[in-house]
Amino acid sequence: MLFQELIGSIIGSIIATIGAIMVWVIIEFLKKYQEKRKLNKNIQLLYKEFAKEMLEPYMAITIKDLIREIGLGKFSKILKFDGGPGDRVFFFSNENFIIELSFQKGENRVGIRKTNTTDCYYYNEPDKYTEIRDSFLEYYKEQCKNSKIKIN
Repeated sequence: MLFQELIGSIIGSIIATIGAIMVWVIIEFLKKYQEKRKLNKNIQLLYKEFAKEMLEPYMAITIKDLIREIGLGKFSKILKFDGGPGDRVFFFSNENFIIELSFQKGENRVGIRKTNTTDCYYYNEPDKYTEIRDSFLEYYKEQCKNSKIKIN
């Protein structure tokens, strides 16, 4: 009888331990899934901001907040940009583009420049250099595709 109680106790402990491990694994999986889902959502929202054809109020601040929500490291890794925040300005660059966000008091400016030219697409001048914005959006989609993020 004592032997049966001992075996039952050991089996019960093993089952409880396996159950606890399974619960922990499921919780960790759900956390990672939620983080990935949030990242995908924010990357898509950021794309939609850049896809707008003209400057909207607080656009630079909205883009800055989305980049912070994504995380500078993830943003840089996915879109292959270097740079970051300055004093009321965000500045990112890579071998193809330069992104400038200025959100100083009284100023809301978003610009995209190709690195091999001085021409710059500014959202407050939507009729000039639209090919730069279009090229940037294609680059954005391509980098997201390489990171297995779907842009709708």
